[in-house]
Amino acid sequence: MCLNEIHIVFSLRKDSGSMLIFDLLKKDDPQLRVVAILLAGGFLVLLTGLWWVQIVTTNEYKSHLETQSYRTVSIPAMRGRIMDCQGRVLAENGPRYNLSLYFGDLSGEFQREYARLRPMKMAARSRPFWDFWNGSSLVARKYLPLSKYEIGKLKWQARYDVANGIVAKMSRVLEEPLTFDYKGFTRAYQSSVYVPYPISQGLNTAEIARFEENYSGNMGVDLDVQTTRIYPFGKTAGHVLGYVERDDSSDDQDEFFNYRLPDYRGVVGIEGGFNKELHGHPGEELVTVNNLARIFHS
Repeated sequence: MCLNEIHIVFSLRKDSGSMLIFDLLKKDDPQLRVVAILLAGGFLVLLTGLWWVQIVTTNEYKSHLETQSYRTVSIPAMRGRIMDCQGRVLAENGPRYNLSLYFGDLSGEFQREYARLRPMKMAARSRPFWDFWNGSSLVARKYLPLSKYEIGKLKWQARYDVANGIVAKMSRVLEEPLTFDYKGFTRAYQSSVYVPYPISQGLNTAEIARFEENYSGNMGVDLDVQTTRIYPFGKTAGHVLGYVERDDSSDDQDEFFNYRLPDYRGVVGIEGGFNKELHGHPGEELVTVNNLARIFHS
């Protein structure tokens, strides 16, 4: 058979598959026509669905991807200043430096500590007969089987050991005794891994300098700057000005954020009566997360 004949035969076989539906429609058999119509309808549905997913709803899938990849954390707004008729400031804001743990940066340390704490056993393994000259060990280490409760308890123990070790290290760096609240730590971790957990609040300039001198980017701890309310005249006219306190209640703005940092609201006096005007609108911080909802670092 020559090359031209082979090409003709191949072309006929190729065209026969694509013309199957049309051949069935040309025949007088009504059952074959029904089958052909069903096949044509199925192909049409598949093509329509492919067009709808790839062309029409492309932007919708992109928005879903961004929603799954990012988490929004609210940043409390700075409260407005209170001044008297002569322009003297009676209440304003000042920076407050806190030392905080970032759970997302510690996920790797948590996993390594869990692997170290998990009990193991030594098991003998047989060596293949062709490997008799190899000096490898015949003893293998295997993890002991644990229940779901035991695994969860061991994971919390690993998190506590890592966090407590960092707090002890920061205590030596700052030259100040720091206490670690285990219950507060567990509540904060279960609530959100994106919100910083303060371990020391209101650092002075000397403590800030000591931390910066010993700071390392992989420590899982960093300075967190928040605003605090300052009254330059102390307690003067305190009954008129009022004061602020921590606000853990939710409002309509919370629906725009995945997680919310602690905020403050005014109580009595001008702070309370004009709280809406002084409060302002919170900002937001975007946090990139991976498929396990952990903070992603590029």
